[in-house]
Amino acid sequence: MEVADDGLAISANGADAAAVLFQPSGDVTAGDIAAHEDRVLATLAGETQEGREELDILESEIGPIDDVELAGTVFAEGELRTYVNVVAGSESITLWYAIDEGGGIAGVDGPTDPPDLRLVPSGDGDFRPEDPTGSGLELTVTFEDGRMTVSGPETTTTTAERS
Repeated sequence: MEVADDGLAISANGADAAAVLFQPSGDVTAGDIAAHEDRVLATLAGETQEGREELDILESEIGPIDDVELAGTVFAEGELRTYVNVVAGSESITLWYAIDEGGGIAGVDGPTDPPDLRLVPSGDGDFRPEDPTGSGLELTVTFEDGRMTVSGPETTTTTAERS
C-alpha cells in the first residue's frame, strides 16, 4: 500500500487479491475473466504456435521456465490483462498478457508490478476507488485495528492484516 496526499494505492499481490480489488463490472463478467485466464495459461503452456514463440523469448531472457503462476486479471484500457508470475530457477518475474479470443497475444508487458487500485477518501473515513466517471467498482475500503476490510457487491467482506 502506498499513501499519497490525494489517497492511496493498494497492490493486488496474487489472484485472490486481484479478484477482490478488481471485481467484474460493466460488460465484463466473471466468465470472461475465467476464459481469458485459461487462454493466457494455455498460451504459456505452449499450446499454440504463438505461445511456443513467446516461451522461447522468455526462456532466452530468464532461462528454462519452471512454473507459471496466475496472479489475477484486471480490465484496463479497454482490455482484460491477466497477470502471471513466471518462475525460472530462483528468479520470478511478473508479466501481464492480453490474449484475444482467437488465442493471439494482443498485448504483453513486463517485468511489471502487480496491478494496483487507486483509492480516494470518501469523506466518512472510508475509501473508494478513484473513478471520475462514476462507472467503476462499487467497493468500500475501511481500516481499523490494523486490518483492511474490502466490501463490495461481489464480496461480503474480505480482510487483510497489516504486514
